[in-house]
Amino acid sequence: MIAMVIGLILLAGVGTVFISTQQTSQTKRALDNAQETLRYTHQSISRMVRIGEIDVASDGSELIIIFNRSDATPDCLGGTGEDDGVEVVYSLHPDRPELECSVDGGAPQVLARNITAFSVQYESLDGEDWISTNGTDAVSVRVALTFRDPTVGDLIATSFVATSRKQVIEGYVAGP
Repeated sequence: MIAMVIGLILLAGVGTVFISTQQTSQTKRALDNAQETLRYTHQSISRMVRIGEIDVASDGSELIIIFNRSDATPDCLGGTGEDDGVEVVYSLHPDRPELECSVDGGAPQVLARNITAFSVQYESLDGEDWISTNGTDAVSVRVALTFRDPTVGDLIATSFVATSRKQVIEGYVAGP
């Protein structure tokens, strides 16, 4: 009888440890997915900003990058085309929590899901403070993203800065 009680206590302890490990594993997977989504979004947008020109014609709710080159211009997902004057636009879908990218007004491609907020601020070469509205000579963008983890439901906010190499070089070559 005593052995049976001790066995049940041990079995309950093992069960509790198993359930706790399962929950921890699910939370870790969800956080890993969130981190990967944010990392991919950061790298994709940063790469495009570095090689393109920032168009500050938006109100801070979208990011527009212009490619005025005759060589291969990347699209939203890394493919290339041969067109001049390509416009790549990043924006939040109005009805779904998705960050989208479109090329020259074409059909948008989903870059990341579960993005609930997206905003852009600009900085000019002369060191003006970050602004959210139109400017003429922005060389850097600060992108702020908020991601909702679908498993846990937590919001994860992050921001990053990307700088257009072409605009910085042109700004320094042209001088003050």
